[in-house]
Amino acid sequence: MSIIRNTQIQRGDKITSSDLNQQFTDVNSAFPLGEINFAQESVDLPHFNTENNSGKSDIILKNIGSWGSSPNVTIQANTVTTPPFLSATVLHTQSVFYDVEPDDILRVYWHLNVEPAGNNTIPIGSNANGLCWVAWLEWDIGSGYVPVPNQVDMIQGIQIPSKYGANVENMNACTLIQHVQIHSHSGSTDYYFGEPFSVYGQWFYKSNSSVDILGLRLVARGMFEPTWITAFNKNAVQIVQSTSSHSCDVNQVQLSYIQMRSK
Repeated sequence: MSIIRNTQIQRGDKITSSDLNQQFTDVNSAFPLGEINFAQESVDLPHFNTENNSGKSDIILKNIGSWGSSPNVTIQANTVTTPPFLSATVLHTQSVFYDVEPDDILRVYWHLNVEPAGNNTIPIGSNANGLCWVAWLEWDIGSGYVPVPNQVDMIQGIQIPSKYGANVENMNACTLIQHVQIHSHSGSTDYYFGEPFSVYGQWFYKSNSSVDILGLRLVARGMFEPTWITAFNKNAVQIVQSTSSHSCDVNQVQLSYIQMRSK
């Protein structure tokens, strides 16, 4: 922004219309209200122009999309802690075609309306407040759907021979959905599965290669509980054995995609 240097009008000064007009002329000459000055001093509007070649913030919007659905699907709990596990439940699939170049920035956001259900059968107990379902983002870049970079499918071997799930450091595109709230009081214990509620998630990624995104989808499985893998000094979540009485309904899905060029 230009610096304006002139004689400041003081209280009690006698001024004419010419004096006042000169003050406004000085300001307008130094700071014309064009798109460049407006962008530099407030919002960088040119970077929202997808046909532009540069932006003052060096970030250009390339693609944007948003979709919604009411899948009314149910995630069923795994009844075993070792393979084979139930297939992940597909919550939403979106066909797209996005050409991603190196250094493009991808930002994906989602919102789910969920409703867990269950009873006091296993794995419910006095320390089960940490039980959860996990929903994560996958993409298709030509060979079918796989978890996006820095995210796994939640059935990795995290401790040989008996623990499966995922290390927290590999869960960068997922949402944890609490299964139950447990209230202990006056010698009794209450289990609250509650009313439907909303959860959110996001994934940020700077691409290091050229890819064509053919589809995005959200999938989920469960149940999991937090654990510490002593042998590797890792925080993780592991699949727990459950009865078939436990499940989680997903009633609404919103998915949004933003792709920006950083250079």
